[in-house]
Amino acid sequence: MLIDAGHLVVPSSGAVLADQRVLIEGQRILAIGPDLDAPPEAERIDLSDAWLLPGLIDCHTHLCFGVRPIRSDRQRELEASVLTYTASNSTAWRALQGAHNARAMLRAGFTTVRDLGNAGAWADSALARAIEEGLVPGPTMICSGKALTPSGGQYASGIVPPERPGLVGIDWTVADTRERMLAAMRENVAHGAKLIKVIVDDQRCGYTRDELAFVVEHARDAGLAVAAHCVTDAGTRRAALAGVSSIEHAVEASRETLELVRDHGVVLVGTELSQGYLEAAGAPPDHARELHEQVITRLRHAIELGVEMAFGSDIMSDIPGRDRGQLALTILDSYVEVGLAPLRAISMLTRDAAKLLGLDDDRGDLRVGLRADLVATSRDPLQDIRALRELRLVMQGGRVLALARRPP
Repeated sequence: MLIDAGHLVVPSSGAVLADQRVLIEGQRILAIGPDLDAPPEAERIDLSDAWLLPGLIDCHTHLCFGVRPIRSDRQRELEASVLTYTASNSTAWRALQGAHNARAMLRAGFTTVRDLGNAGAWADSALARAIEEGLVPGPTMICSGKALTPSGGQYASGIVPPERPGLVGIDWTVADTRERMLAAMRENVAHGAKLIKVIVDDQRCGYTRDELAFVVEHARDAGLAVAAHCVTDAGTRRAALAGVSSIEHAVEASRETLELVRDHGVVLVGTELSQGYLEAAGAPPDHARELHEQVITRLRHAIELGVEMAFGSDIMSDIPGRDRGQLALTILDSYVEVGLAPLRAISMLTRDAAKLLGLDDDRGDLRVGLRADLVATSRDPLQDIRALRELRLVMQGGRVLALARRPP
């Protein structure tokens, strides 16, 4: 297959190459250059007026989870909707929901995702296998399985009585001792997990630095990265000092703590949800504005301090009329709001994300030998990153999944 590309955006160098051709054989990029020839029988795709980029990567998804919007800013009511959802939907149903969301993510240009749990009894691993074996369409999934958590899980309001830990255990593994932490990691790996996720500080008595370091040590012995869910400044510091690979959210992280994250080489997956999404998910406008301003301030600080970042959406609500892929790309509104350079945003969505996943020798850039996961836009994404919402092409492993006609 030969692609005629008007503009080639190369994240690793920041270069934009005009009038290039990309030759694809099987699942890989065979050659790139302005004067390539292809066999007469080769399929040709004319994107001479478009911008060609690597396929997008979302480093924080929950494909097998989706609650309906609830109009409330009360933590207990929000947690009640999560509890109702997890207790009333089977793992099989959630796998089917995940398949629906996976198709939407792929259609939006996400050819790879890192899925961080909330999938019942490992619906995420089953979905990842189904995609890999070609049973259903979807992005390559790198799954964590059930997150390790102190007693109470992410139900910080106390809605789940301690005498009923099984309700927490639907989506998380309660691991209050090192023995249980190790057992939980082994259980996840047995179910196909490719990384470990820990919930650091949703409970007042969260994981200590030493406990987190224990998880990191044993995960790395197994060749696994550790993603740490952190909200508080103190929890973010503990996770960074423990040596986790990535910190998710870090909503309340101070500038000093973000410097620590940077200096320890930890990647921030900030999941900066837009105010529009928060309101659509049910947050009252004033509360949505407050939450959004908090993450936007943290994002500005992270940019100013040079913290390494990768894109993550963390979409968990099903909004009528909008699919999971469309909702994931609402994060771009937050990037535009803070003035994040489009090339930096593209790198966070491709090369930097692939590096975090340990896949940068396989995908996330445009060079010979890499997997032919590609997207193309009709508008210049370096002028407006939101052009990524208007794709002309989605290709996964050399296979064209969507090809739109040239706009009039």
